[in-house]
Amino acid sequence: MNITLDKVANTKAFIKIDLEKSDYQPTVDSTLKDYRKKVQLKGFRPGKVPTGLVKKMYGKSVLVEEVNRLVSSSLMNYIRDNQLNIVGDPVPDTEQDAAIDWDNPDTLKFSFEVGLASDFEVNAEELSLTKYKITYNDEYFQKIVHNYLDNYGTQEDPDTIQSEKDEVTAILQPVGFEFTKKSEEEEESDTEDSFPTSIIFTLKDVKEEALEKVKALKKEEMTVLPIHEIFFEKLHKFMPLFEREAADDLEGDFEITIESISHKKPAEMNEEFFKKVLPPSEEVPTEEDFYAFVRKQIEEYHEQESERKAFIDVQKAIIEQVNVELPDEFLKDWLVKINEGKFERSQIEEEYESFAESLRWDLITAKVAQQEEEKLNTEDSENQKPWIGYEEIKEAAYAAVLGQFGMPINAISEEMKPQFEKIVNEYLMQENGKNYQQLYNEVGGKKVSELMLKSASTVEQEIDIEDFYKNI
Repeated sequence: MNITLDKVANTKAFIKIDLEKSDYQPTVDSTLKDYRKKVQLKGFRPGKVPTGLVKKMYGKSVLVEEVNRLVSSSLMNYIRDNQLNIVGDPVPDTEQDAAIDWDNPDTLKFSFEVGLASDFEVNAEELSLTKYKITYNDEYFQKIVHNYLDNYGTQEDPDTIQSEKDEVTAILQPVGFEFTKKSEEEEESDTEDSFPTSIIFTLKDVKEEALEKVKALKKEEMTVLPIHEIFFEKLHKFMPLFEREAADDLEGDFEITIESISHKKPAEMNEEFFKKVLPPSEEVPTEEDFYAFVRKQIEEYHEQESERKAFIDVQKAIIEQVNVELPDEFLKDWLVKINEGKFERSQIEEEYESFAESLRWDLITAKVAQQEEEKLNTEDSENQKPWIGYEEIKEAAYAAVLGQFGMPINAISEEMKPQFEKIVNEYLMQENGKNYQQLYNEVGGKKVSELMLKSASTVEQEIDIEDFYKNI
């Protein structure tokens, strides 16, 4: 066997594999001998079918299977052993493959086009980044306090709209519309939009010039209003049972009858409310305890947001600094192929830059992880261990699985642990380990970001919460 790398450009190469008969024939002959022992053919005792007949029946299929297995394993081993920075999948030369004479094989030649990422080095010490300390004013603090009061409030169904947050459900139909009840057969076959229909909105959706009219609406009273003069947004947003275009094209006067008004009455600032919000304590909770709790929650959340922003910034800075060169045209063709016609080339072009940036970050993460693992496991190390441990990936899997149920990771009781352990293990094995690889990249990306931030030069800067979100 002879394997060579023909590098025709910095990001493009061909891996060529030449198989001699001695590479594949012994295994083919051995497999056919096994077939001879097992094959059953009329007129012959088991295990006594002539070798030539077995070869005629199964020889070509066994040969093709063994050669494909050998080529595939040799290709992957060559890439791994030579630490080639392959991106995408190797693409076989189908014309060369089609020209092989499987009836008279001798030296078999195969060629694969591969896309390569350029070599690169990462040096975070050259980076200068800003770490933000988020500040807020009393207005922001009071807004968070009111959010808590709203979240722990009670649901009411008043006769009139009480606030801009109230969710209003109304029945809508054109003026002069006469509703005729349809038969069951007509209802089953009717797929067109029809009236009366239900709409759901809040005062935040209403135009200023129509605000007073809408505020005056009362439950179970009918009012006539020009529909296109009421809402900011297209009508399909409020009419889930209508086709988008049909809803947006509606015009003229409509009868609107308020069916229900869902109003959230804020909780009262009292001991009962404090006990619901604050962690359990033997002390009687007070207003001061509640305010202290809110400030702590705000500060912890802002610290997380500041860290998230820092991770985004360091990732962008490293990608820009390293500037990994990619085989762009090769990857675009590859993306079209693996998506099996789901996307046109033009669609791939539109999303390619986002894909390429993500790929660059994965390559950087993999290289830094390999370097850190080598540092961790020197020749003197007694206990070899990976830089990205399985337990870290498993913890991320727990968070991902529990997130699907809307539960925090600390919500698992001792009784629930065995069940969730099984669910998490299944999650990691799904799609041939695709979820595992995705979480590995996420955990690795976070660890690399933390490492880069420690190495980079950072300056702390105070920033108001509103300005902070404008910069993200």
